[in-house]
Amino acid sequence: ELDAMDRGELPEQYSEQLAGNQEAIADLITATKLERCDFGTQYEKGIGALLPQLAVMRSSAKLLVNDARRLKGEDMDAVAERLAATIRLGEHASRSSIVIGSLVGVAIVDLARVETLKLLEANQLSAEQAGTINKALDRVLTDDPFHTLDSIETERVLMVSWIKGEFRGESAGRELVKLMQSAGADGQDDVEWKLNRLNGEQVAELVDRMSAGYDALIEAWQADDPAAEIAGGER
Repeated sequence: ELDAMDRGELPEQYSEQLAGNQEAIADLITATKLERCDFGTQYEKGIGALLPQLAVMRSSAKLLVNDARRLKGEDMDAVAERLAATIRLGEHASRSSIVIGSLVGVAIVDLARVETLKLLEANQLSAEQAGTINKALDRVLTDDPFHTLDSIETERVLMVSWIKGEFRGESAGRELVKLMQSAGADGQDDVEWKLNRLNGEQVAELVDRMSAGYDALIEAWQADDPAAEIAGGER
């Protein structure tokens, strides 16, 4: 139902449910104002680490934006407050120290961005209300937007140390392939065939080369023109 409302359509029954759950909405807004949230992610599990909070944050962001739509024309201060809370929620998602967290953060903030642009184009926000939203943007538009560089660096360390520590011995490659398959990785047959033949030392060497790839990405990310540097590295 939330996805159907992405088009800006708010069924009457849904609007009534939003109106009747303002205490929960208020609690959500308050939670977004926390400086940092610790969701207890077990990073030591590598690609097996679960991040259930990201899906909840995405759904919560849609609730906030839809409640802002419900209130449009009635209470524009509350509209601005909900859009600002959505941006802060995206910032929290991007603190997951994993690249997917940064991507989810971008997607969440974009929900608020799209709605804010509509309101600005219709001249429906006062300077103070726009300032409320703009202040929230200060949390994501930093020297490291959406903590992306931090996520890449952290993911590199986690993946390298985890794979080296988890997959050892003669069957290291086979065990790694099994885990990738169980995690839903869409591998290529020739790549899996090669991985299956690797022992622990060879897997470690492969991971070191993967780490060098992370290093190149980190260096490109910090260049004056990151897009050009990354594109150049892909050629």
